[in-house]
Amino acid sequence: YRLSLYANTAQGIWKRIKIVESAKPISGERYAYPYLIRDSEGMIHLFYTWNRKGIRHVSFSPSWIEEKIK
Repeated sequence: YRLSLYANTAQGIWKRIKIVESAKPISGERYAYPYLIRDSEGMIHLFYTWNRKGIRHVSFSPSWIEEKIK
């Protein structure tokens, strides 16, 4: 199973820019309920349920995302 971050390029193509989590199906790990927001300073925050036991948080800067889209 994978939880990936995708972005839409200027050409209208969705491009995977980061694999956030990855697990083998037999491991039993699961990722659910992703929630993506941008804060007042422009940072992008991803929150998601990890393995039905907790919530994880990952943040990305807009400049990092723009660089990955190129």
